[in-house]
Amino acid sequence: MLTPKTIRKSLEEIVWTHLQPRGFAIRRGFLIRERTPEIFDWIALPHSVPDKNGPAYFTANIGIHVRPLHQLLERVGNELSGYVPATFVVNVGYLTPDKRWIKWPFPRTEFSRTTAEALSQHIIQFGLPFQESFVNLKQVYAGCERHGIKEYNRLRLPILGLLMGQKAQTIGALQQLLEEYRDVENAYAPHLRRSVGMLLEYLRTGAT
Repeated sequence: MLTPKTIRKSLEEIVWTHLQPRGFAIRRGFLIRERTPEIFDWIALPHSVPDKNGPAYFTANIGIHVRPLHQLLERVGNELSGYVPATFVVNVGYLTPDKRWIKWPFPRTEFSRTTAEALSQHIIQFGLPFQESFVNLKQVYAGCERHGIKEYNRLRLPILGLLMGQKAQTIGALQQLLEEYRDVENAYAPHLRRSVGMLLEYLRTGAT
């Protein structure tokens, strides 16, 4: 019986065969492409095995990583990276006309190249055009608004604004966010208040 790890290795090799001519490389379990100095494209192939003896279900997540955002977070403080990811991601199925999560079943008896090719073609047909539609920070901002997780966007969108030269607006948005969460008591609020405080202190030092 094939293990999910074995299936993943074969699947990754087939996907990479299609994507390598387009500039992708395999790094730490991801397919990654540095498309512009500011933007990295990445693709993940997560899986699930609902029945330990049943098929392994694989899917493709299509991501955008913003290098200037990552670099700014490192300058402000590494702990921010857990609450302000420098990336956003969408399942390839939501980029299709059906706009729904898609997963492909791989039998455990024999590797299905046909299924691997179908997954690969979805990445090429729907995932790559999605990634290539982001060529500047303004488009990334709009992408985060549409596809980003709301909790992450509370901080991520003002920071992207800062990277686009909107320092005054960023300070205003962060101060408003701090006021909104001043008396909120939940698991997320303390981290948000601390992160906003770190960002405001960074901006007060004259950062642009």
